[in-house]
Amino acid sequence: MTPAVDTFPLPLNRIVTRAFGPRGGFRSPGVEIIRDLAAAYGVPFPAQRYATDRRTTFTEMVADLVDELTEPDDPVGLVVLAHAVPDAETGWPACYLATALPADPMAFAVADQGVVTPFTALRIAAAQVRARNLTRAVVLILDQTVLLRDPAADADPPTPTENRVVALTFGRPGAVDRPGTGGVGGRDVVGRLSVELTPAVTPPRADELLPELIAAAGIGADHRLVLGGGLADHVAAAAAGTGTAATTAAAAATVAPAGLPGTGTWATLASQLDTSATAGARAVTIVDYDSRLSILARSTIDLAR
Repeated sequence: MTPAVDTFPLPLNRIVTRAFGPRGGFRSPGVEIIRDLAAAYGVPFPAQRYATDRRTTFTEMVADLVDELTEPDDPVGLVVLAHAVPDAETGWPACYLATALPADPMAFAVADQGVVTPFTALRIAAAQVRARNLTRAVVLILDQTVLLRDPAADADPPTPTENRVVALTFGRPGAVDRPGTGGVGGRDVVGRLSVELTPAVTPPRADELLPELIAAAGIGADHRLVLGGGLADHVAAAAAGTGTAATTAAAAATVAPAGLPGTGTWATLASQLDTSATAGARAVTIVDYDSRLSILARSTIDLAR
């Protein structure tokens, strides 16, 4: 079955990416609630970590971006948050943004999809934009470094190595997105973004499908490729393959850091966009793979000329 390609109904205006250092300690009564839940379910409670760790919540991260997302004459109508790991401490960032941004935008979060969570969020956001005929939308991708879980539990996804947010802003043609620190390119329109998810892709099939996907996309000198950290082993397998143009492109691709399961691929994309545009590239494709969920995800930005 060939997956459907979903083109976002609004152009991509900007990508903003920002890292954050550790902030405050854990607060009451949240710590007491988690302690009681741990006792009720027989899960070890890391009291020392709660006493000493400094966390940066998703709400604290998105609060720093509010001014860059605010455009009184053309307010954001939709905010979708995407995260591969849970928040360090409950802060309801979607509720915060719904209040902090003008015009009371619809705001919600997508989670539990591993490294393909941002791709899922983009498809859901695209459907909402169409259904509600919106003129501006934002998808926020988040990682944070304090992931408290049962030591005996499966460590997938891994604990992120950085507190980071990536904001993708979309707006109608002609809408002006104010330039700000961390923005890419200072353009009104970066390009048109499409996304697709391919389910039931086993690891052996990923080794086969990656070069096929690259060949079908026309990756080459004018079409850049960014691969998520979940594909690092599969890139090596593709590069050791038949020696076709597809495997050559896979070997030359930029591979995102594995320590950022949510934001790594998209932050790498942000760093590539200016270079790709000035080098005459017509498109950038990003691909990531979640072996636990057996989902291969791809997104392509056809760059504005």
